[in-house]
Amino acid sequence: MWTLWSSVVNTLQLTKSRQIKVEALRRAQQVMAKDQRDANSLDANQPEKAERKTTELRYRGYRYSI
Repeated sequence: MWTLWSSVVNTLQLTKSRQIKVEALRRAQQVMAKDQRDANSLDANQPEKAERKTTELRYRGYRYSI
């Protein structure tokens, strides 16, 4: 009987911890989304964008760039 009760409690604890984890992730995503809405604060915290360099490659005679 004791193992049945402990497995039920353990299942409930696992379910609750999973719900807490999901809620914390959701809150963190909301905070990050709110923070990134303000373009001025985003620009102040980000370094200047580096220029993208294209590299030209060949594969079996066909040229492509990445």
